[in-house]
Amino acid sequence: MLDMSVWSQGAQRYRPGRAMGTFGEDCAAKCQFSREAQDPFAMTSVTGAKQAMESGAFAAEITPVTVKDRAGERVVSVDEGPGKVRLDRIPHPKPAFRNDGPLPGICRQSLMIDAASPAI
Repeated sequence: MLDMSVWSQGAQRYRPGRAMGTFGEDCAAKCQFSREAQDPFAMTSVTGAKQAMESGAFAAEITPVTVKDRAGERVVSVDEGPGKVRLDRIPHPKPAFRNDGPLPGICRQSLMIDAASPAI
């Protein structure tokens, strides 16, 4: 059930032109999530995702899709995101939204394709 008080508070805080990541910055600052504290969580999350993909744990949940790209047609049957993350780069990204903000750069952010996957 949707909590309308939370929904209306969120709607009141929205400002056109403000990036969604800045809301994350506000939340991280309010909850005191430091960048350093996020590194181990991010590394564990990516490692777990890679292990799950390698073991086939999500195979039944991913429907193969044939896509066309510059190289031609190919079948996508795995989540390509976790395989693209370099664990050694996680502790070193530049800030994504505020120079002194607690949120890390893009290597710890969800890939844009996540939003499109339910639409397919």
